[in-house]
Amino acid sequence: AGTDALGHALRSISELDPGAVITSIDGIGAFDHVQRSAMFRQLLEDPALHELVPLVRMFYARTSRFLWTDDDGVTWRIEQGEGGEQGDALMPALYALAQHRALVVAQAQLQPGERVFAFLDDLYVVSKRERAARAYAIIASAVRDHAGVHSHKGKLKMWSSAGGAPPDDVVALATRENPVWMADAPDHLNGLVVLGTPLGRQDFVRAHAEKRMEEEQQLLDKLPRIPDLQCAWLLLSYCAVPRANHLLRVVPPSVVEPYAVAHDVSIWLCFCALVGAWRLSDDALGRQVATLPARLGGLGLRSAARTAPAAFLASWFDALPVIAKKAPELADDIAADLQSGDPRAPSLRELVDSRDLIVLAGAESIPTWFEAEQGARPPCDHESVDFDAGEWRRGWQYYTSSVFETSFLERVIRPASDDPRRALLLSQSGPASGRWLGAIPTAPETTFKPLRLNVSLRRRLRWPLPIGPRRCNGRACRAVLDDRGDHWASCSTSGKLLRRSRPVERMWARIFREAGARVQWNVFLRDTSLPGIAASDGRRLEVVATGLPLFNGVPLGVDCTVVSPLHADGSVWCQADVRPGVAIERGERAKETTYPDLVDSDRLRLTTLACEIGGRWSQSTVDVVRALAKAKARQAPQRVRVAAQLGWERRWWSMLSVAVQDALASTLVEDGVEVLDGVDGDPPSLCCLLAEACA
Repeated sequence: AGTDALGHALRSISELDPGAVITSIDGIGAFDHVQRSAMFRQLLEDPALHELVPLVRMFYARTSRFLWTDDDGVTWRIEQGEGGEQGDALMPALYALAQHRALVVAQAQLQPGERVFAFLDDLYVVSKRERAARAYAIIASAVRDHAGVHSHKGKLKMWSSAGGAPPDDVVALATRENPVWMADAPDHLNGLVVLGTPLGRQDFVRAHAEKRMEEEQQLLDKLPRIPDLQCAWLLLSYCAVPRANHLLRVVPPSVVEPYAVAHDVSIWLCFCALVGAWRLSDDALGRQVATLPARLGGLGLRSAARTAPAAFLASWFDALPVIAKKAPELADDIAADLQSGDPRAPSLRELVDSRDLIVLAGAESIPTWFEAEQGARPPCDHESVDFDAGEWRRGWQYYTSSVFETSFLERVIRPASDDPRRALLLSQSGPASGRWLGAIPTAPETTFKPLRLNVSLRRRLRWPLPIGPRRCNGRACRAVLDDRGDHWASCSTSGKLLRRSRPVERMWARIFREAGARVQWNVFLRDTSLPGIAASDGRRLEVVATGLPLFNGVPLGVDCTVVSPLHADGSVWCQADVRPGVAIERGERAKETTYPDLVDSDRLRLTTLACEIGGRWSQSTVDVVRALAKAKARQAPQRVRVAAQLGWERRWWSMLSVAVQDALASTLVEDGVEVLDGVDGDPPSLCCLLAEACA
């Protein structure tokens, strides 16, 4: 929240005190020139940091030497005695330490009411108009003398929301290339950018947003040219969609709205191009479903226009405690202005409106502004297994966006949907239901063929599938097939159900092996030591897992089932369109009927792992995966066990989710594969697991 806090703080200052001048100062090659002695001085002055000294000495206690080979093949040795490495994970903290004394010295020379804010080498000074040049000189000289970093005069900017001509001493700082004073510039240039946050006239903010949109469009134009659909989809989902988030968080909703609308339209048209469905781009309901998060049955192509108030409110909730710590008087002024109900600052008025909107949408745990200033945290489901693309799991935005999205689903999408769509929306929602949408194709078990991914994405929106046979292949059926795959997803005479079960069974067997179990596959009950089983008994279990530190060591008899909330004719099973998990309950009852002698057995625990075709998992399945991950994580060092558990959960949900959707899609269109098999392989090392979990 640091960048957001700085942007919000400076915007509030400019609105509450229009005469204030904000000066933006940037350093020249700051990381390359900062004094190493300043780093070590601060490390030694703080006893809590002494443990870092040996590590930092390894890299920065001697002259650094680099080898560079030019185009002629000549190798040059370059020596560097100051500064640090841009790629060093510690360098931002070391730079902040090195610059700390300079900022303390500078602040002591500033007058009351003048403030200096710093985010690494980006410095911002707030002063009166007549003091702007002097305040700049104080900061620049202090950072130069105590940290060794010179200010970049070509990037120096000064701005005041009151406008007007610059003082004479500011005019003296200007050059032909850089006028410095931006407060009297045309409206589209009247402002400055604070760590990506446009601050200035509305035309300036909108011009900044339009430029951002032009840059985003370059990526969106290239995505449909990528031959691999899964890679193109992931770039859209993980890179293009979230790019709007920063502006949504730091710019008031009314100002950012044109950009947000343009962003949403471009994302949608790009998606339609990816799946080759340009003619379906006018499907308003399909587009609305696509904008829902995956855990609510959508594709995660989040609507920037709809969620802008949630992002703006969440950003302020995250930023207020930071402002309170760094500038307590300013935070108190902001909180008091907000608490009044009619703030003076325009951006704060929009913040109050955003809070009212989320309360109207059904939010219950919204803090007061003073509670937010003290660091109130949102309600959090720590047991959630959502790992969907586009979700911000930590902080307030996950909660505020969820309120808006759930309200939109219940008040707009569901009333406009027919019974089959409502049933499938429930089937597509729930924990880990959309994990396949974010699976990274680093291995065969998480890789889609383009046609199968295309089918899966289209089914999520109830769109016609790519061309296939006219009639069902079941000899006792021969029904005319629908263009959405509903018939083959449920027909018990076509052989499709049995065909798609094998990859899912094999994937479960692999997961149990990775968890440390001894696995037997396709075990007939008559071949076990269970009492009362006839020699002619044809029942079998897909997986029998032994040796797990779960359920008091009792072996698990695993039976997998993938069920549909729709009949083969596309009609809805009773209550499946109003209550989640109806098809799962039906499947679990069927397994208990098939294995009545295992329901209460103390020798082999019947474990039904059920999933609906949309991706919804049974609660018992969620519990089993979590228990397996927790047991597996015990093998990791204590400090990384939580991360390891989450890593195993993420990996296994990806494998399972892809297996189910890939197998389903392959049986809904003729992709030339007659026999489906699972994907086997070795588990990753702990290092690779943690790296993939952070991807």
